Amino acid sequence: GEYVPRFYPAAVALGDRRGAAMSEAAGSRAFPAHAVDDASLALGETHLREDRMTPALHRKLADQLDDLRRALRVRGNG
Repeated sequence: GEYVPRFYPAAVALGDRRGAAMSEAAGSRAFPAHAVDDASLALGETHLREDRMTPALHRKLADQLDDLRRALRVRGNG
């Protein structure tokens, strides 16, 4: 359970150190898509609002959180 809370600060820091392409890759490939629960969605939304991040990473995380929101809806209707 430690991965999800560490993911967002690590992705932001990676963007700061290595640039937009690297942070976008982190947002795509390292995103904790396995964690389909309300707490993960809430944490992601908080980071999206409050963290200073590259526009590329912000877009990628917003997309990932949209997917997570859809997955939660589907799970709720199942």
